Amino acid sequence: MVSGSDTSSDEWKDFDFSTVEVEKPRATRTLPKREVLRLVVVGFLSGIAVWLGRLAFEEWAMKPLFCRTPDTASVCANAGLTSFVICLVVVGIIAVAILASNRVFRAAVITTAALVSVGALWPLLNVRGAVVATILAAVFATGFYLLFALIAAIKRYVLAMILMAALIVVFWLVVRA
Repeated sequence: MVSGSDTSSDEWKDFDFSTVEVEKPRATRTLPKREVLRLVVVGFLSGIAVWLGRLAFEEWAMKPLFCRTPDTASVCANAGLTSFVICLVVVGIIAVAILASNRVFRAAVITTAALVSVGALWPLLNVRGAVVATILAAVFATGFYLLFALIAAIKRYVLAMILMAALIVVFWLVVRA
């Protein structure tokens, strides 16, 4: 019996136990500090750019083009919202390009989710002054970028997308209530 146990111990004498992974793989990836900083900067600047761009586009393009004749009165009446949506799209494209060039994980998904959520804020922002609306848009955009970056860090893509979609819907419903 003793000789049998000696042979089994010989099988393991050359095994390197330090190579064995004892931790479970994480369900999320960690967000590096530089990536978080990039998201904060891009989120803050996106919020500012969306609102200020909306004001500029409405004044310099929408009103001169569509608020001259009664034929375009319906477009003129919605000039603010139309300008807001156009600026969301333009700023979103620029933000995706910046984040992707800086190798931010799932940049397009994060930006899309964040700016769609900012779009829900139209009723809240439209009744404020330009300075307050700009600050609110910047703060909310930054928060949304960080929130959706945390959700995008989930390694299971389908789960991350479902959570993002659910949060966007919930946010739109809360703002509209």
